[in-house]
Amino acid sequence: MNIDLKFHPHRKKPQYAAMILLVGATTTMWATKVSPILSFAIGSYWFFLLLKTMSNKVVKISKTQVIISNLIGRFQINKKAFPMSNFYGVRNRVHWGHYKHCQTELIGRNGVFLPIRVEFMTEKISTEARELKESLVKEFKLESCRDFEHA
Repeated sequence: MNIDLKFHPHRKKPQYAAMILLVGATTTMWATKVSPILSFAIGSYWFFLLLKTMSNKVVKISKTQVIISNLIGRFQINKKAFPMSNFYGVRNRVHWGHYKHCQTELIGRNGVFLPIRVEFMTEKISTEARELKESLVKEFKLESCRDFEHA
């Protein structure tokens, strides 16, 4: 069985992209009055932000490998493949980086882990994360490792 996960739901993306396009065009035109080089630098930044916003991360998990790819529309930007044999277990953990969030991760040998789902700004492990973990354990015969509720 294969599992396909799509990150960054499409609900608010068109509105966010339109806002970036509008603000980017406005600030680039204002910068044109000062300097063409400044205008190019600011326009490049807003273009990069627009491309980053429009990209979708797709994770495909099969019996043999995990493929993580970034897509903009139908065009693939990059693709990383990890052999499934590198991983033996799954866990959920609340993690404190720049913000507190929950991530579902595949655990490999020697402390290597691969986050496959991240929930932003949460302090608890959701039922969806628990269901994803259980389906990964069941379908791919991985070990169910202990969840960490603290950061």
